[in-house]
Amino acid sequence: MDIIDALVVGGMVAGGAYVWQQERGAGVAPAPRPMPQPQPAPGLSGDMSGADIFNLFGGVITGMAGSGAGSNTGSNSGGSNGVIDLFNGLFGFGQGSTVSLPPSGGTGGSTGGGSTGAPVPGTARRLLNLIGSVEAPRGYNQVYGGSRIQPERPITTMTVSEVLAWQDRSVSAGSRSSAAGRYQIIRKTLRSLVRQHSVSMGEHFDADAQDRCGMALLERRGYSAYMAGRISAETFGNRLAQEWAGLPVITGPKAGRSYYGGDGLNNALTTPSAVLAAITGGGVMV
Repeated sequence: MDIIDALVVGGMVAGGAYVWQQERGAGVAPAPRPMPQPQPAPGLSGDMSGADIFNLFGGVITGMAGSGAGSNTGSNSGGSNGVIDLFNGLFGFGQGSTVSLPPSGGTGGSTGGGSTGAPVPGTARRLLNLIGSVEAPRGYNQVYGGSRIQPERPITTMTVSEVLAWQDRSVSAGSRSSAAGRYQIIRKTLRSLVRQHSVSMGEHFDADAQDRCGMALLERRGYSAYMAGRISAETFGNRLAQEWAGLPVITGPKAGRSYYGGDGLNNALTTPSAVLAAITGGGVMV
């Protein structure tokens, strides 16, 4: 708070000096004023974190950068994200900071009405963006292409209960998969996510709910263990391949192929280097 205190005190002293000069010029004897005391900014504690400073000044600086937007949602390009990157460097924001997922690669209704999804940590965001791009390039409303029964309306407008009911009907009609949404979640997995309270039966299966489900699945496969250094990027990547058939196995006999390859339904849709780049933040994701 030392810097903020200094700014507040300096501004108050400067303002008082200006008023004194105005009154002096008008021939009015200035009334004695008490020495201004430093006060914390509204809603802030005695010790400000980098995130507090970002929230306090981010809007002003973003406006100066010419972005016209006050949040890090939507496209990953543009002025506002340049300013956010600056603050990330200044205040040590990194893999542990929370940011909002951008919409999926689809357009129009395929992204669930333009919703930007739930806040997730930076490394998870990269992974979920990669997973979404290979599993469901049309976005949050995409379902398994071979479904015998299509949803009666976009699944982002359906409750989780309604999505599960459709998945059951579709499989009963002969569909080989019940995969739904940006992360192609099958009915067995979706029910397990309801049981662990990652999502509820009565809420809409929109971008926010799907992103929370995606984050929960990352956690199941070792996200926190990797972030804590308890498992390697390769081990984490191999575990992810067991969750998403479109991701390749990183090491071992099946390296480069889908963990479920050979079933006549699934194939790896990206490369091990792309997965490792998303996990570690290095290299180029292709």
